[in-house]
Amino acid sequence: AIAQSLDHQQSLLHALGNIGNVHSALSQYPQAIDCYQQQLATAQAIGDQLGMSLAYGNLGVVCHALGDYEEAFQQFHQQLKLVRQMGDCYREGQVLSNLGNTYHVIGRHTPAMQCFQEALSIARQLGDRLGEAHVLGYLGNVHHSRGQFQTAIESHQQHLDLARVLGDRAGEGRALQGLGNAHQQLGNYDQSLDYPFQNL
Repeated sequence: AIAQSLDHQQSLLHALGNIGNVHSALSQYPQAIDCYQQQLATAQAIGDQLGMSLAYGNLGVVCHALGDYEEAFQQFHQQLKLVRQMGDCYREGQVLSNLGNTYHVIGRHTPAMQCFQEALSIARQLGDRLGEAHVLGYLGNVHHSRGQFQTAIESHQQHLDLARVLGDRAGEGRALQGLGNAHQQLGNYDQSLDYPFQNL
């Protein structure tokens, strides 16, 4: 309200994004979309590329959550184009991961793998260990979906090793779950039962 009264577009841009994030966290997606669309319009009006890229990404995440994957693809591709123009490698990796997860959920494993491999390369170039760990987990999930269970185990193990080094307990739990599932598929039942309890 203060930003609107002062006609301070930059503050308004941030406020709209933050309000949208709260609605999204509460699964109030129509309200979130409304805020993000206003965020995008405000960013476009003042030529703020970063604000535009954030709005596209926010819209993509909400569309993904709603199962509107085609719209999610459009929003993420718009964001990817912008972050590449800006030379923002960190956000490029994040967008590629979001695209990869969207491809994965609709069963398009080859483009998902390509996105994750690009994201992994960027994370390693930047020294982003947490980002690298997350992408290794995503790669493990795709390998699992393709029936490549041994390769999935290798990715999840790398994810687990990094998560433990970084103290990422949530990531450690996801990696252990992935390892357990993959071992179960291979008939390694003792290991499949053991892995999920290592995080307790």
